[in-house]
Amino acid sequence: LASWVRLHAMRDFFRRHDSSMPDEQMGLLLATRSGVRASDSSPAYKWAVQEVREALDYGVNPTLIPQGSSGSYFCRNKDNKVVAVFKPKDEEPYGEFNPKWGKWLQRTLSRFFGAGCCFGRSCLLPNTGYISEAAASVVSRRLQLGIVPETGIVRLSSPAFNYSYVRRKLDVKMPQYFELPPKVGSFQLFVHDAHSATSFLHQFPSGCSPPSSPTSGTWSTKPSAFQFSEHAEARYRHQFERLVILDYVIRNTDRSTDNWLVKLWADAAQTDEFCSSTVVDVQLYGIDNGLAFPIKHPDNWRTYPYAWATLAMARRPFSKETIQEVLPKVQSLQLIEELVRDLRQVMAQDSRFTDSNFCKQMSVLQGQLHNLELCLNRGGSPADLVALAPVVVDKPRAGGLRTQLRHIMSRPTFQGW
Repeated sequence: LASWVRLHAMRDFFRRHDSSMPDEQMGLLLATRSGVRASDSSPAYKWAVQEVREALDYGVNPTLIPQGSSGSYFCRNKDNKVVAVFKPKDEEPYGEFNPKWGKWLQRTLSRFFGAGCCFGRSCLLPNTGYISEAAASVVSRRLQLGIVPETGIVRLSSPAFNYSYVRRKLDVKMPQYFELPPKVGSFQLFVHDAHSATSFLHQFPSGCSPPSSPTSGTWSTKPSAFQFSEHAEARYRHQFERLVILDYVIRNTDRSTDNWLVKLWADAAQTDEFCSSTVVDVQLYGIDNGLAFPIKHPDNWRTYPYAWATLAMARRPFSKETIQEVLPKVQSLQLIEELVRDLRQVMAQDSRFTDSNFCKQMSVLQGQLHNLELCLNRGGSPADLVALAPVVVDKPRAGGLRTQLRHIMSRPTFQGW
């Protein structure tokens, strides 16, 4: 009897210790196993979550993605096809179980020299990247940008994840008593047949304008000549402007050309010696949105500029199509209130959520919306947008007041694009 009591006490202890979210917070994960409301998730998303869970039961485990500073995993279905990317909370860059040695070293040094010397982004809340990923999906959906692959918060358990040594030993020695606890994290649908903007811009430095002569194609081993139809060129510009709006609104501090994707649809004419393709459609995707939604604007000495701001496309004014689509949304107090409410539902799922930090995040976000509205009204460009002085809204629009007090930060603007 004493042994049985000790075993169950140990099991309860490890459940409390390893769980990334306490039981009372789990009540915020509404109704579905995926941790998102059924009304908010698409059938494709719910099906992907179910496929991954069935694959885990079948013994098909996720695989660690070698790139990046966090523990991110390709999740597969029973046919071994990648369907999603899962990023556990406790394996984020400074999480307790981050599997990357570089971040382990930073975390260890911070214990001796203080967190300030090793943790660079003081404007962000630590270990909330999974929340930021899901929140970016909410912004993309609410503003009807269609840029972020659908993302939610789920709980998954797999021996492929990084657990403590004791936890793994107990799971091996006494699996009937100790199961690996599920980890909470972001679950983002995987985009097939898409390529990083780095490779796209290497072949097409000016966006959709093809090189002057055929070169070795980024996506083909044969010489290739891509031509963009008028629709594809307009579509690329439209998608680029939507990516700009998403990054600016959420104040993404980590948008490089490696973490937005370009997917092309082409009509190809191919021979043994030459491949000629006409691109008929383009879709852009903004991924890796875990370093967004700051509680304050970045400090003067480290502004975290957007990589797209250096492109020639960023100097072209926003198209009339984009202005007509986005401007009424950012001017709608009702839509902003609904956006803030939805973001609160997502962010409140973190165990360290506080109202004060959320208000700071919304003050920055609504300041970004204010600048975006100003730039669109003026017919400015993305370069003009990032050159505006940072703004915070002292009283969030969610308060229902039409008269907003806006405070212009007395800091240098983003220049040098």
